[in-house]
Amino acid sequence: MTDTTDIKALLGNLKFYAGEASCHPDPNYYLEFEKLCTPTNILTVIGVLEAERQRADKAQTDMQFECDAHIETAESWREWKLRAVTAEAELAALKAKLANPVVLPPRKNASYYVDEEFTNADLAAIYNTARLELSVKIQNSGFTVKGE
Repeated sequence: MTDTTDIKALLGNLKFYAGEASCHPDPNYYLEFEKLCTPTNILTVIGVLEAERQRADKAQTDMQFECDAHIETAESWREWKLRAVTAEAELAALKAKLANPVVLPPRKNASYYVDEEFTNADLAAIYNTARLELSVKIQNSGFTVKGE
């Protein structure tokens, strides 16, 4: 008796006659219940119950695996979102840094210097050369330079 319809009918009959035999004094219900309780029928019912239990256990395991996978995915998304927010903040700070150009002091001419070891023209040339090298290095570093 492995057909699904037969198993449903058997279970339905067992339930009906067990219920009737337990609450009615009519011995016919009890006799019908006893007729249904053959070793073959009992083994069939046990087989159905074991198969259902295995199916439920597998479904629970699959569901737990799926839940764990969703939890890992959610944690991964949270981690990536945190990384993205951090990267956006760092990028905004760098953009702000690049948006504000480095301001160099004004060029000095020879009349600015007092006459000591170098002539005023020498000092102005040294200063302006250093200033030019500094501005090139700043620009090569990715910053903008304001001023001549």
